[in-house]
This record gives sequence, C-alpha cells and structure tokens, in this order.
Amino acid sequence: MPVITLNARNFFYRDEGSGPLVILAHCSNASNRQWHALMETLRSRYRVIAPDLSGYGRSDRWRAGEPFHAEIDVNLLLSLADLQGGPVHLAGHSYGAAMALEAARLLGPRAASLTLIEPPSFHLLKLAGREREWNAILNLTDRVFAAMQRGDKRKAAAAYMGFWIGRWRWLLAPAKVKSAVLETMDKTAVEFEMIRATEVSLEDYRAVRAPVHLIYGSRTTVEAKAVTRILHDILPGSTMHELKGAGHMSPFTHAKIVNRLILEHIERHGMETSRAMQAEA
Repeated sequence: MPVITLNARNFFYRDEGSGPLVILAHCSNASNRQWHALMETLRSRYRVIAPDLSGYGRSDRWRAGEPFHAEIDVNLLLSLADLQGGPVHLAGHSYGAAMALEAARLLGPRAASLTLIEPPSFHLLKLAGREREWNAILNLTDRVFAAMQRGDKRKAAAAYMGFWIGRWRWLLAPAKVKSAVLETMDKTAVEFEMIRATEVSLEDYRAVRAPVHLIYGSRTTVEAKAVTRILHDILPGSTMHELKGAGHMSPFTHAKIVNRLILEHIERHGMETSRAMQAEA
C-alpha cells in the first residue's frame, strides 16, 4: 500500500481505480479492510482511496499518553483529497464518519457528496439541549477514561463496546475480535476527547453544502439516533435512511445494503456534479 507522512506519522492507504475521487473512512478498531467489497464495486468508475486512520491497520500505532487532536485524521483526509483535483465524494462509518463530516466542512464546494453512518459527533447533544443523552455520553467517557488511567484496558473496552453492541454481545464476541479491540484501545480511548474538546458549532455544520445522506440502524443506541437526527435537522437538504434490524455496526452486519446506499448517493450526485462542471465550462 502507498504511504503518506504527516507530522512525522506514517499513514497507509489503498488507492484503486480511476475517475472522480471517493474517500472512505473506517470506524474505530478497524482498518481500510472494512471497505474492500465496496472498493471492488467502485473502482471500475472511480478512483477510490481508503486510508488506515491514525492508530489503526498498518498506520503508525498510537502511543499511550500521546496528546490527541482530531485534526490529525481530518488532515489525513484533506491531504488524500489533494492527491487529485476536482470534486471529492466522502463516506464514513462511526469515527470515520465524524472525520469525514469535518473534512467535508473544510473542503467546502469540493465536497461532491457525503455519506455518514452514525457519526459519534456527541457534542451536538449538548449544543442541541439533549441533556439526558449528553449526560449518558459523559458517564460513558468517564468510565472509559477511569479504566484507562488504571491501566485496565479490558474494563475500558467492555464499557466502550458494551455501549455500542451491548454487554452480552461483547462478552460473547470471538477472542480474535476482543484482541483487536484491546490492541487499539489507546487510540480509541483518546478519541473520546473530541466529545469535550470540539468547538464546532451548529452554525458551522449548517455551512456544509455537500448533499448528505445519513444512515443509522433501527437497533443502534438512543444517543447515536439523536445525533443522526440533529444532523438531519441542521444539514441543508440532507436525507436519512433507517436500516431495519441493524445496530451500530451495520457496514459489517448489513454490508450489501449499506454499500448499495453509499453507491447510489455517490452516483446520484456524481452525475449532478458532472453536469454542473460541464455547464461552467
């Protein structure tokens, strides 16, 4: 895989196909492998780039105690967008969706489309006055931080994964899955710092002009549903799709329909972007 170096950190990424640029951002505790099937579909008509975000996959591991700034992964997406001029389609899941949203906001008119699958932009709960959901997230972050400070990654992972997939599903998860989560908990834990540290306002998000498609599972958490609906309210012209029977991990459990929804959104707005560019020419 090619590598890009930013701020002395190495990031690996897959780069396939040719045509308009699509960037895919994976969730926490995963890697660009999350998008292999979608890349197979897209690469005949698009140039598709799927990075390993900081601390994941083959990119440099996150060192315990290293200060975290969300800009690290946002700047990665922006740098990958600059590998090719013109419009950029972005899609992301969970943490990757939150990063894709920030990248689209900064790309401005270059963002041709944006597909977000349950971005954990939980600071929106506070801004929107959703106190019950906001307090639930603060409680979760406190539990994760406390466990990490004690050096108890298992406890931190149980709190984090229990929130997203349920306590019993986590307890019954295969040893390989648990090992992968524990191996990357140093990075996953610091991602929670975004929740308190971000200063992006509702008005900042209203400035996003890319056509946005929001996807969430009917069985996901109350807090994730609330964030998705807040974004639907504040992002101009956004659309929203509920996946029946799916939880937070829908790109894995319902991959075919999720990939189809992403493809349809890109195709729809890719044609609109091409017509607009031809009109300007």
